Amino acid sequence: MTSKSKNAVTLAMLAALVFVSMVLDRYLSPYLPVSFAIITLTVTVSFGMIKDNPWITLSCGAAFGISSFLVAVIMPSATSEAFINPLISILPRLFIGAAALGSYRLVRFCLRRRNVKTREYAAVSAAGFSGAVINTVATLSAMTLFGGQIFTGQVLKVLILANALPEAVITTVLVPLVVLPVRRALRISPKQYLQTENGAHAREENNKEPEEESL
Repeated sequence: MTSKSKNAVTLAMLAALVFVSMVLDRYLSPYLPVSFAIITLTVTVSFGMIKDNPWITLSCGAAFGISSFLVAVIMPSATSEAFINPLISILPRLFIGAAALGSYRLVRFCLRRRNVKTREYAAVSAAGFSGAVINTVATLSAMTLFGGQIFTGQVLKVLILANALPEAVITTVLVPLVVLPVRRALRISPKQYLQTENGAHAREENNKEPEEESL
């Protein structure tokens, strides 16, 4: 299979998983005190963090947004009128992948002298947290700008307080629990992500193959 074909299959799988996870979130929300997107956020960020591939990571947010638009059309809810608007359902979610990837690389760089397990766990957790936060901030900002009066004032504050913190905390915990075991199963070693870490430390890490493979 060619590289382009593999990428196409990967992106198709990503889109399908995100869509299914969003449908599950929609079905579970009536049984929860507030409407969550925890499954969708976890799947979206986790898929993007398994490999440090910017195209896949950035595509995660696009898949999230398109799935949100489709679910709003085929499974109407109280907010569907707003999410049928691509400026609310799709545009804000394009920032999820960039935020997750940026925070992942930043934390890895800051912890480059720590052991591999600590560094990867912290970096992947930061990616989960950033993805959840940017999803809430960007989406609610779009609601304020394009969603009409219903999403302003007290309603907006309630949505932020009810959804933002729980989603961020739970996604931060769940994403590394998904990503790190999948990496081990697929034999994806973190040393593949050290190409941009130049100097003696990068050479030192490349010589630690047994420890890297133990992640």
